[in-house]
Amino acid sequence: MLLSDNTVGRGEQIRQAQHSRHLRPGIKDDADFSDAIRHGDTEPVFVDSATYRQMRGQISSVSKIVWRVLTVKITQVRNATLRIDFGNTRFLIDPYLAEKGTYEGFAASVDPAQPNPRANVRNPTAELSVPLDQILAVDAVIVTHTHADHWDEAAIRLVPKRLPIFVQNEADAATIRAQGFEDVRVLGDRAVFEGVTLTKTPGQHGSDDAHKLMGDVMGVLLQHPAEKRLYVAGDTVWNDHVEGNLAEHAPQVVVVNAGDARIVGLGAIIMGVDDVKKVCEAAPDATVIASHMEAVNHAELTRETLRTDSENRGYARNLLIPADGETISL
Repeated sequence: MLLSDNTVGRGEQIRQAQHSRHLRPGIKDDADFSDAIRHGDTEPVFVDSATYRQMRGQISSVSKIVWRVLTVKITQVRNATLRIDFGNTRFLIDPYLAEKGTYEGFAASVDPAQPNPRANVRNPTAELSVPLDQILAVDAVIVTHTHADHWDEAAIRLVPKRLPIFVQNEADAATIRAQGFEDVRVLGDRAVFEGVTLTKTPGQHGSDDAHKLMGDVMGVLLQHPAEKRLYVAGDTVWNDHVEGNLAEHAPQVVVVNAGDARIVGLGAIIMGVDDVKKVCEAAPDATVIASHMEAVNHAELTRETLRTDSENRGYARNLLIPADGETISL
């Protein structure tokens, strides 16, 4: 049982945690709760993340570990940009940080005779929804690929150069190192960062023909002993890769890029309504979160359309569609 911050009072958190055997017997009230934290109880004590951050400086011995109540917190910043609190560690995914309208729109067409009808709409099409200081207050960055709506000029300028950055391959690593970043790490099959296991997952940025133009991408699976397994699928459509990732890893939380961005002549390059439906049906016990929506000119699917389709076709039960700036706690 995971207890979310700011949802129930401290006493109720303690009662719930005792019931689920996450707190040892004897912690009955707020005084016992605080005392256990301050003195570094020899048994794991689960607390909410705000208390953990406040009290961890008072823990006298590294061997006397105090755990917080681990709550996956996913903030939908804008587009595919996410801030994820996971396993006492905060990650920034695919930072796209420019002000609204900074860049020319994606032409998004391989056929000059069929231009993108929204090519003149400038990107990003939405304002940044979270203050920059909050976006950048992270322990590490994950860049699933270096397309301009996942790693933009503003991110290159604003992300601290010493932050660890995880990337999919040596080509992306070389690109980001050349931009002045000092700690760029290629994510192989698996890596551990601050107690969180990161596993690179495959995907494909559209059809086989689209892949030739769009290049390689990755997703990432985050795991921690006291967290729900979290799969961030990245820029992919529904395909054998995604189906296999769901079957192999059985994630309990899945983030999909669901704006139905399209290239004229090549079709969808990220998920649309049919893809999201397939994910929800393939992982019926997982919470599926739709991201990468309403922020770039070649993305056609709106939140309202996806919400309506999910209700009409029966996959709304395990689907969440956060607004920019919204935080989901699980």
